Amino acid sequence: MGAIKTERLILREMNTDDAAFILALMNEPGWLEFIGNTTVKTLEDAKNHILNRLTSRVEGMGFRVVTLKESHIPVGVCGLIQRDFLQAPDIGYAFSEAYWHQGYAFEAALAMLHYGRDQLHFKRILAITDRGNQRSEKLLAKLGLTFDSTVIHPQTGAELNVFGIGFQP
Repeated sequence: MGAIKTERLILREMNTDDAAFILALMNEPGWLEFIGNTTVKTLEDAKNHILNRLTSRVEGMGFRVVTLKESHIPVGVCGLIQRDFLQAPDIGYAFSEAYWHQGYAFEAALAMLHYGRDQLHFKRILAITDRGNQRSEKLLAKLGLTFDSTVIHPQTGAELNVFGIGFQP
């Protein structure tokens, strides 16, 4: 599975060399508020989380590290995963707060939606948000996803909004 390139970004496969970035990202206030508290507190925790939760053994799935094309500085993560409690693959993303409000999340997520549609041949892609995450919901609307339903997360009990987009064959 190769890298996905956009005008300003590279979405590349994640590996344990990304542990320091993942550790920092998962402990930023935005992550903690909208994605949830994390047990990732050390580099070793981050390496294990990358291997066991963020990467996938299914070709094309899993989270990718999003880097700036010019400098290769990591700015976020974006990817497609299949959650047990959802009926279709789910797009997810998180960006370091230093890189918010620059269009990177939109650019990366749009590239992943196209990848899911064109390369993985998904007919539908979902996204979930915390009910208070209006910023993410606005981004999903800009990407063409519409509100679908609510769901209770089986591990946390949190009520989540589910959005979706379908693709024509």
